[in-house]
Amino acid sequence: MLASRSLLILDSDPDIRMTYEYVLGKIGFDVYSAKDGEEALKICLEERPRVVLSEIMLPGMNGYDLCKRLKGDPVTQYATKFFIFTARAESEVLLKGPQVCADFYVAKPADVNDVAADLYLLFECEMDLAPDQRCRLRVTKPIPSSRESRYVGYSDDNRTAVHLNPPAVSASDGGFGSNRSPQAAVATASGQAVVMEAPKTGLAEVNQLLASLSGSFEQTLTRLNAVIEYIERVQRR
Repeated sequence: MLASRSLLILDSDPDIRMTYEYVLGKIGFDVYSAKDGEEALKICLEERPRVVLSEIMLPGMNGYDLCKRLKGDPVTQYATKFFIFTARAESEVLLKGPQVCADFYVAKPADVNDVAADLYLLFECEMDLAPDQRCRLRVTKPIPSSRESRYVGYSDDNRTAVHLNPPAVSASDGGFGSNRSPQAAVATASGQAVVMEAPKTGLAEVNQLLASLSGSFEQTLTRLNAVIEYIERVQRR
């Protein structure tokens, strides 16, 4: 087995675990399995699987908490890709997934062969599909990044969500280090407070972006006026 093809199936349902272990093992994956978040965390820190395919609803530590722990650890932060595998509402996953820096989402129920095909494709391209290639995925959806998820459509009731990138792991969470970027408490649209890193974009960059947008709007307005004038000339003939 290739170490780069290792993955962990995390689900409290033994039938799901056995099915995925068998199917994925048959096509060349090195498969681990766990029934709860604590067991999964131990396997991740010891074996460092490339992918964690995790249910959210678990006894004890839930899937979001596990993802936060893994993405807060510098060892697994980028090396481990986290797939949310759940029957929970997609709107919830697309709201909470970016907050813990999850990478992909698979809705239950899903055909194990479709999931296997998507995993095979993603491993082949090292988890980096170009946007125009994502249509090749059968049941897997990329979870938007923190920046992408600020746009309308990725949060409940079209409200903007505030996200963690990467998640802050405190000492009470069993954190993996104390050196962190400056952070601030911010309220989400639902009124809950979360911790996010201080923005790194300077005012000069923001002003430059706004200036470029303004210039684009002016060009569009000029072209529209030219079209209107042309139509009026044609109508007067």
